[in-house]
Amino acid sequence: MAKKQGASGAPTGPDEQELARQYVEFLGRCKTGVEVCDFIHEEALAQGFLEKGQAHDKGALRLSLRFNDRCGVLFSISDFSKIGDGLKILGSHVDSPRLDLKPAPPEEKFGVGTLQTRYYGGIKKHHWVGIPLELHGRGRSKSGARFAVKIGRQADDPVFTISDLAPHLGHQPDGGATNSSQISAEHLNVIAGLADPDTPKDKKSFAEGMLAALGLEAGDFVTGEFEAVPAMQPRFVGFEKKMIGAYGHDNRACTFASLKAFLEMQKAGQNCAFIFTDREEVGSQGVHGADSNILERFLFEVFEAFDEKDYFLLRKAISNSVMLSGDVNVALDPSWPGPTDERNSGHLGKGVCIAKYTGSRGKRMASEADSSLVSQMRNIMIEDKLPWQPGELGKVDFGGGGTVAMHFARQGVQVFDMGPPILSMHSPYEVMAVADLQTTYLAYKAFLERFVIEDPVT
Repeated sequence: MAKKQGASGAPTGPDEQELARQYVEFLGRCKTGVEVCDFIHEEALAQGFLEKGQAHDKGALRLSLRFNDRCGVLFSISDFSKIGDGLKILGSHVDSPRLDLKPAPPEEKFGVGTLQTRYYGGIKKHHWVGIPLELHGRGRSKSGARFAVKIGRQADDPVFTISDLAPHLGHQPDGGATNSSQISAEHLNVIAGLADPDTPKDKKSFAEGMLAALGLEAGDFVTGEFEAVPAMQPRFVGFEKKMIGAYGHDNRACTFASLKAFLEMQKAGQNCAFIFTDREEVGSQGVHGADSNILERFLFEVFEAFDEKDYFLLRKAISNSVMLSGDVNVALDPSWPGPTDERNSGHLGKGVCIAKYTGSRGKRMASEADSSLVSQMRNIMIEDKLPWQPGELGKVDFGGGGTVAMHFARQGVQVFDMGPPILSMHSPYEVMAVADLQTTYLAYKAFLERFVIEDPVT
């Protein structure tokens, strides 16, 4: 496969179409955060990374770690004696908006079995009705045995869906209830079964039949993790196939680009990491989210591998680190340009977005990068002839949002945001440009290989 050439003339990676093909395959395989974590771990092991507890010669260490299979990190430690100088870190999140099942989800009405849900992350509720859905779940049975549920991906699998009110019934006469056809959170019930009218009245209930088919008990739903995600395969969009439509670009595009860049990093003698967290779409709280001590927890494993117990050194390593936070940005939409600022928002196909700050309104809840970080990355992009553009989440007071950046900044890490612009963000079928995926991957690789950490304390 042909390689693109960077400024130095060295191969920089697969061309756009080959990278897009690999990404489409990744998206088709990884529909949940847990599946993304599994994929990253398997790819790392295939590249020679070690797992926790495996012996090494106290020299260079490449280590893959996971926490409850919901978040994780890859470490590439070339010189532990310089760990206090900080690490170059790629950061991303693996979760996407979805529908989680309630602890006791089964319900039957008018002979139709449904599963009640609670939406996860910022969604538009009407997006989720009338589309095919897959059901994914995992947990431990009462005996302690692990179980997994994955229904709807294979061609011969059944799928699930959410019903909507027919347009014929949407009219409200004078005095009628207002907005009765508007989709509310409690309308997001997944159609999952149909009673047989010829079955005797003492038949099993929908809940009993469903549990028997899955080989689970009612308590397994209470203690397990179950989610419904779109049962749509990623496809190329447009006549020229220059775009990709799929569920989960936010944030699997940045996770995929980070993984590729990290595994293909060529410069030796570096201390680097790729950390991927959960719960970003709901604020990053919890032990699996960036708003925790997850980076410190993972670094403990590295220090233990080198028989180092100096906690001050560990904290110094974190405080001297620089992170490129990978998350998608909003692309200008030809149908909905109003809430966006054309000069300060991403254009599809014009390169990765550098977001100097996140947050909303008057930079509230923002993580704002220092100019030294942004300017150094800009210069690297210019030297490598990589297109880039500014990215903001809408006009002032119209929009806003955040990434994992502010949470790692709270731990002392210097951090800035970069990611591709996408259309229909947080919908079940987001759209991004193939060219922007390529630029994002090359930018992340350039950060790992060429960015120089400077001591901010003078």
